[in-house]
Amino acid sequence: MARCRVAGVFLMLLAVGFLGGCAGGAKKGAGTTERSPDCLVGGPGANRGGRLVAALLEPVDARHAPVPVNRSEALLFRNLYETLIEVDCRGRVLPGLAESWSGREDGRIWTFTLRRDAHYTDGSLVFSGDIRRSWEAARGRAGFPSPWTWVRPESVSAAGRTVRVALTEGIGNAPTLFCHPDLAIARRSPTRLWALGTGYWSVARSGADEVLLVPNPWSPATQREYPVEWRFLLRPGGDPRDLLGEKVDALLVEDGDALDYASSLSAYRLVPLPPDRLYLLLGAGLENARAGDLRRDLARELAGSAGYSGVKAASAVRFAGAPCKTRRKRPDSGRVATAPKTEGGGGVDSLDADGKSRVYYLEGDPGSRNLAGRLVALSGGDPAPSSLRNPSVFPVPAGRIAATAVSMLGPASVLVLSVPSRFGDSCLESLALQALLAPPFPVATAGASLVVQSDVAGFAVDGNGILLLDRAGRLAPGSLP
Repeated sequence: MARCRVAGVFLMLLAVGFLGGCAGGAKKGAGTTERSPDCLVGGPGANRGGRLVAALLEPVDARHAPVPVNRSEALLFRNLYETLIEVDCRGRVLPGLAESWSGREDGRIWTFTLRRDAHYTDGSLVFSGDIRRSWEAARGRAGFPSPWTWVRPESVSAAGRTVRVALTEGIGNAPTLFCHPDLAIARRSPTRLWALGTGYWSVARSGADEVLLVPNPWSPATQREYPVEWRFLLRPGGDPRDLLGEKVDALLVEDGDALDYASSLSAYRLVPLPPDRLYLLLGAGLENARAGDLRRDLARELAGSAGYSGVKAASAVRFAGAPCKTRRKRPDSGRVATAPKTEGGGGVDSLDADGKSRVYYLEGDPGSRNLAGRLVALSGGDPAPSSLRNPSVFPVPAGRIAATAVSMLGPASVLVLSVPSRFGDSCLESLALQALLAPPFPVATAGASLVVQSDVAGFAVDGNGILLLDRAGRLAPGSLP
């Protein structure tokens, strides 16, 4: 995928930051096969089957699979397609499509052995060559960020059930790179809308407004006493309160008003999920602020005016519960292109012509916008950075964040943005930003809540904070939580 020079350099820095590792693990793996019990959310495992109904509030496009572009696609695709390895909510590396793996000492070369019973949902066998072909196809659809823009493999070779990956740079002693959804395995068919996968679920039927998932008969994990089907209603832009009125069984909700409404309904329970978004500040003058007071003030702003649920102040950037590693060496950013032009055609500096500071925020993100506005309101007093002088607020498109970090920021300006916590992206992006200018200032994390019928339970979350549906179902009346 062609990208501008600034973004290319930015993504190279992402690779350098993440490939040092965000989570620990062994160089050889296959001992632990079960996710931690701590990863179970919303009550005990189910003991009744049946059909469950969930609603997705963002667009779902089967052509994107297995690479998600929003929370709804991430939930659906994660349960249809497997990566070679998985990371549970405790940061442990578990088998996925591969039953075992090993890495060379420097973490540059990894060898995976596929499980013997690996089949697609149509019953056809999975061959090691399919891994390479699936990855090559995903590279053409890769979003930002994506592993294939962090680091390009020198080679991917396949023989029998073995896949050998030689990377351009080492990734430490844990193969967490390979749990990224861009590296999930899928096989396209010209006669099918949905790509074939190897996960617990398969698509039985899909249309413009719903998708029906049934257990994949070829998955070794689907031998359950209580089979369950999931009917997903596709309602992009829908009001969660209307859907709860339709008695859906499960719904991911981020809006605070909708959660207040859900809490008033006796038929539902609210289950907070791990945060999937990190809000942070970037600017050279932040060390002058009273960190704790500023963080608490901005977290209150995010929870109040943005209406997000699950907002918590964050003093560190984490992935799967473990703090991200920090960089000891700042790479040379002299290769970075010049700053983007403003609407007037001139370059952007950290100060306006009249000497005002600039506070930039991520365009289209109400949380970032509200935090930028709060910084402006706080300027000139505690606990705001002393470098902010009568600041003005400017939106920055997502595609220009890298250039902003490198070329726009100065000692009297601040960039407010949010990065996804899933897939280690918060590690990746914050480390890259640190490498470009200064250590990021984490403000708060925010996440959705699962609104679920009282007799539905057995959900789990993985290391990326995504819901796993393989053990979810209904509860008998005598076992309600």
